[in-house]
Amino acid sequence: MLQRLLLLQAGCGVLLEETAVTQSGARVREQRGPRPLKTHQSRTTGECELRNRGTTIAAALMMLCALPALAQDAEGPAELALHDRAGAEQRLSAYRGRIVIVNFWATWCVPCREEMPMLVRIARQYGARGVVVIGPSADAPETQDKIEPFLRESKITFPIWVGATTAHMEQFGLGTALPATAVIDRDGRIVGRILGPLEEKDLRARIEWLLADPSKRGAAPPAVLNTFEKHAKDEHAGEGHDEHGHKEGEHAHAQGLDGASTVPS
Repeated sequence: MLQRLLLLQAGCGVLLEETAVTQSGARVREQRGPRPLKTHQSRTTGECELRNRGTTIAAALMMLCALPALAQDAEGPAELALHDRAGAEQRLSAYRGRIVIVNFWATWCVPCREEMPMLVRIARQYGARGVVVIGPSADAPETQDKIEPFLRESKITFPIWVGATTAHMEQFGLGTALPATAVIDRDGRIVGRILGPLEEKDLRARIEWLLADPSKRGAAPPAVLNTFEKHAKDEHAGEGHDEHGHKEGEHAHAQGLDGASTVPS
């Protein structure tokens, strides 16, 4: 018997694909094109309320798209090959020997944009200690022209790569929802995954653990942290009000993302 799951792109509210999951856990994808959903996005939570033909899909359903895929670190060091903004090919393996934070993002993803200043701080503070932040952009070709203006506006100086897809994200065990972050040790292995908007303390804890003397390290932070769950719970606890006291629908900066770009598959 097959159970059907809808994989929803959290940043843009687009149905990417349908996946049949067998009782044994095997996943069989049906090849279907993306179908747009109407969305309403809150800047305070970074989540989308997804509606399709008048049916509201609870924000908790978005967590399905963030379920990790097969872990790449089980097969050895992680690899990612994309192009930088100048068109030159870049490979993750070139950073072997350093701690690397790989943050998948897109210009149309509100929580992605909001966490960029924090990533700039992390890159500046830990750079001298061998920590590198890399931002693979999941912008499709039609929105890649927005990357440079955003980088200038936000004063982002760490490496930005272009052309990331859901296949790359799933290869890292990050699902298909943005934002998504992988923490990679000096041997190139993924030791941490943060699914959803970053909290600085969570990222710092993982970096500090990797920087510590191995003989003096405490318990490792959780290998997978799903912040989509936390935001869904916070939204429910707010009973229709955000952290600033606004009622649902009163967000001055809320975005309607009808027809927004998908993460290419």
